Amino acid sequence: MSKQKYPQVATSATTGKPTRSNRRDNYSSVKLHAKRDKKRAEAYSRNEKYERMTLSEQLKSCIPGGSKRQRARIEAAMAKAMEKNPPSVKITAPIVVPVATEPVTVTKPKRTSKSKVVKAAKAERPSKS
Repeated sequence: MSKQKYPQVATSATTGKPTRSNRRDNYSSVKLHAKRDKKRAEAYSRNEKYERMTLSEQLKSCIPGGSKRQRARIEAAMAKAMEKNPPSVKITAPIVVPVATEPVTVTKPKRTSKSKVVKAAKAERPSKS
């Protein structure tokens, strides 16, 4: 028995020019293109089915606890649709709305320039030289 862990000599059953049967390791391009076309057609049919669903059905089809971006997109679209067409509600009793005594004003904070942010960061962490 040899002491080599991995023997270096490999025997080959074929010699000379490879024949058609032993040189085909992969699918032909015709089969690959057919496979891709089939997958593409399936994807289009799935997308059409999804687009025909209502927003609430789309939201129900999401994975619970996952697909956060998709959920956010659908919920934003639902909110936008509610703004355009609010649901019709029959009012049977008058609604009493409390009146605010002082108007509430919301001010946005001023945006600091990049140079001020960079200076502040450098002041917190001075150079080592």
